[in-house]
Amino acid sequence: MKPFLTIIFLFTMNVLWAQAPKGFDYTIILGGCFNQDQVSMKVNNRVVFKNYMINNKDTSRRGNFNFVQDEQGIRINYNGSEENRKAIDFDFILDIKLIVNKQIQRFSIDLRKGNIILFDYCPDLGSSKPIRKLTTEQLQEPFLFM
Repeated sequence: MKPFLTIIFLFTMNVLWAQAPKGFDYTIILGGCFNQDQVSMKVNNRVVFKNYMINNKDTSRRGNFNFVQDEQGIRINYNGSEENRKAIDFDFILDIKLIVNKQIQRFSIDLRKGNIILFDYCPDLGSSKPIRKLTTEQLQEPFLFM
């Protein structure tokens, strides 16, 4: 009986361990209102990209950006091409330093709240001046581009 229980226990643990990396996948998307903006990003104090020109006003043109980290590492999609990088170590928290047009903003992202992180750089509707504000949103569902 003991060998049978040991096999069941090991099988269960194997299944749980095999599914664990999927919980650590995440996607970062630079969404709307980026208009010829120079952007750099660090995640957990490691440079992911530096001085990319992002233009997301028209999604049919080049300048769109996103990256995915999964068990194979980081895949950056920018201007219709893909770059691969080594994965970044983290637990559940990502400390993101985003530099847009030499203005630094820091974000602490808890991936337990959603593993799809969307950044926008749109006009602040609450301001009397036409300034753009960097905002973030987290999603749990898969993001579908149409």
